[in-house]
Amino acid sequence: MFQTVRELSLSRNKNTAQVAALAPLIWSARITATNNDAEESATGAISLFDKDLDLGGDDGTALVGLRFQDVMIPQGATITKAYLEFTAEETKTALTSLIVRAEISDNSVAFVTTEKTLLLRDKFATEASWKKLLLWTSGNVEQSPDISQVIQKVVDRPLWKSGNALSLFITGEGDRDAHSYDSDPLRAPLLYIEYTSAATTTSAPVPIPVPTPTPVIPPAQTPVPTPIPVPQPPIVSSPLLPAPEPLPPAPIPSLSCPAINETVEVGDCVRTLGALNVRSGAGGKIIGKQKNDRGGTIIGGPIGTKGMRWWNIDYHQGVDGWSADSLFEELSSPLLSSDMRIKTFERVNVRSAPNG
Repeated sequence: MFQTVRELSLSRNKNTAQVAALAPLIWSARITATNNDAEESATGAISLFDKDLDLGGDDGTALVGLRFQDVMIPQGATITKAYLEFTAEETKTALTSLIVRAEISDNSVAFVTTEKTLLLRDKFATEASWKKLLLWTSGNVEQSPDISQVIQKVVDRPLWKSGNALSLFITGEGDRDAHSYDSDPLRAPLLYIEYTSAATTTSAPVPIPVPTPTPVIPPAQTPVPTPIPVPQPPIVSSPLLPAPEPLPPAPIPSLSCPAINETVEVGDCVRTLGALNVRSGAGGKIIGKQKNDRGGTIIGGPIGTKGMRWWNIDYHQGVDGWSADSLFEELSSPLLSSDMRIKTFERVNVRSAPNG
């Protein structure tokens, strides 16, 4: 006896190249340290601590350097859009034109005060022009033209990798003053980048088998076995179990911190530089606040969003969560408070007061 099977229509897939149309990804961040923006005068003197950045050469500044850390762009990504953003420190009207170029480096190092070190850094010939700048009004945000071809040169380098640092250099003629990191970290220069990493895939035809009639054999009649009762084990009262061991005490914070270096990273000890908000995620919902001079340990990050870098911090007191790095600093030892428990490694004397 045969079962009737319906005829199935077969469709064959054509070999087509499909490009994954990905929406551009976005990364942006501001200058985050004193030695990440610098000026070099016409005589070669380097300044790291100016309250403004003098763009153009009218005031004697020959070159401005901007170094952006933790640039989370993968090697070989396609840069679709990029620009610099400055906040005007003074109102300026002089005719000004600027040129932006990038350093030839896989991971740019911080600036130093050694003379002519900005000028002597190797730079790509590719440049972006910012011609005939309009009026700058104090406090206004000014955006450069597209500099994607300048950034592309850096991320195309074979040894570039996500998380490295890149430096941009600005020369030109005229006079425009912008806020520096030392003037106001929240109005320091910002780099904005859009990029894609689209992958091309080819779909192969998937063959669909043609069903064939299958003989159906009726199942043989199997006698139903008579159930056999299963003997139950006798019920034996269990002896009393010993009381569980007490839980170990809560962990005590470590009293050691990594050595301070030029970059903030997971594991570093930090303290707040003022009252700040603590958020549920990078740039997310405010879930609490921390007071000035509170200590903690970085346990996650960074994530760049809303023009800032965010870190997940395990604070020694109060609520834990994400905070922007412009309002805390790295420490070489943990910041203790009066209500923290610490562990001694030998017997010590406890006194009523220092020298008491």
